[in-house]
Amino acid sequence: HVRSRRQRQMCIRDRGWGNDDVHNSMDNVGGILRVSQSYYISAEHQYSDNQGCSSHPSDPIIAKSDLTGNLLYYLSIDYEPDESKKMIWRKARILQGDGNSFYIYGQSERCGFSDSEQIWMFKVTDTGTEFTLDGSFNLSSLSGAPKELGSYPDLGIVQDVASDMFRFIIYTSGSNSGLSKWSINPQSGDVTYEGTYSGLFSSTANRWEMKGFGEDLYIASSSGNILVTKINTANMTIVWDRSYDLFGTQSQDSFGGMTTHSIGNGGVAITGKTRPGAGDEWDAFILLIDESGSRIE
Repeated sequence: HVRSRRQRQMCIRDRGWGNDDVHNSMDNVGGILRVSQSYYISAEHQYSDNQGCSSHPSDPIIAKSDLTGNLLYYLSIDYEPDESKKMIWRKARILQGDGNSFYIYGQSERCGFSDSEQIWMFKVTDTGTEFTLDGSFNLSSLSGAPKELGSYPDLGIVQDVASDMFRFIIYTSGSNSGLSKWSINPQSGDVTYEGTYSGLFSSTANRWEMKGFGEDLYIASSSGNILVTKINTANMTIVWDRSYDLFGTQSQDSFGGMTTHSIGNGGVAITGKTRPGAGDEWDAFILLIDESGSRIE
């Protein structure tokens, strides 16, 4: 059950795109990934009829646009074969796999049923003219695996990627709250749940992000100062945990965003806003940190 449409020169800022005989337009974009001269978008594809549900049932969707926002093509995935089950797709996200493959994941819920959450992932390939669906994985079906994504659904990183391995870490909540790790063999379709690790970083009450690849995972947030934790993903242990008072004056520092950099042996660049005290004007900042946690001046 896969629906694919190909359209050209339609701006993704026009919420009308994606309309077909059963769907409204795309909604609740959860992930945007730039690769070369294209954007890949993961979102919900909502049904036009709410079918008796409190909110419209929806399917996962992946779309591709050029850098000016013109839609090239998309793939909407109907993953539930039982048409009597009305499913809602939430917290969409996208990760890049090997070559031209992508993995979209999110949290599914069955309309009208409590405690029905499940985390699903789909492997798709961009052929250059369309997307093909190459694998569907119910990550929550494995023994002890989490069933809910965290409140910030875009918290996921790739640890290992190859033709026969895709290992990733995502933040999950509920009874299994923490950093949860799975691996998929794209060739055999085998999925392994490798565990959930809690207590590796401070409270998630404030906005936070995690970035990294391979064995290096960085988590950043703020609580007056900028807080950064580096985690070794091979054994899921804390390498270092630092608090940064940006100007050494007990200034109020607020986290905005984070990305990795390749200066020296790598590290992270953090942006946000800072001010000397309450009532003062905010100024923007960029904080560069190397792999050892030292500031790059």
